[in-house]
Amino acid sequence: MEVAYPTRHIVPISLCVDQQNMLYDVVGQHADPEAAPHGVDWKRFLAATILRFYRTHSPCLASLAGGGFDRVTTIPLTDSSDPVRFGNPMSAVVSLVPPLGCLYRPVLLPDAGARLVEPARPAEHAFAVMPGQRLDGENVLLVEDLYVGGGRVQSAATALRRAGAASVVALVVARLIATRYNDANTRIWAWAQEEPFTFDHCCLCRPA
Repeated sequence: MEVAYPTRHIVPISLCVDQQNMLYDVVGQHADPEAAPHGVDWKRFLAATILRFYRTHSPCLASLAGGGFDRVTTIPLTDSSDPVRFGNPMSAVVSLVPPLGCLYRPVLLPDAGARLVEPARPAEHAFAVMPGQRLDGENVLLVEDLYVGGGRVQSAATALRRAGAASVVALVVARLIATRYNDANTRIWAWAQEEPFTFDHCCLCRPA
């Protein structure tokens, strides 16, 4: 790991693949936030998914943080050619989730290392907290739509920890399993397909 403060606490709601997969289509909307694959209102779809999961598994998430959350935040997008230009479409999603929206505060901005972030390669100074912000002693829930290789999540987590956060737990809607890359991913996806998805269990209260 190429950052000082990576988080070990990454909780996916579901797994997905990138081949003819509706969930992947919905969470992959950053390039065109107005797009609506399959006629889905993607913001409300993601918000409903997060809400349903959080209502059942907030104690699981809190157990990783060592207590309740003081702040919920998201990761801004960055333009690889111009890191100053960014957006944060997940902020609108989290704002639609009542138990999270009341704790939500945007805190991260792209920093000098934003160009260096790749799907599986985080960067130490990809993000910085907004001027005047401190997170001293806070437990932070970091909400992201798609986890590929950890580049964005771990870059954001290290920025939050540098600003004083006591813990960072990442809640991601979907963890991408790229089956074309290796046999291990193929086996993971085959295992995941053997059991129907349910909100009743998560990777913490029913680990594989």
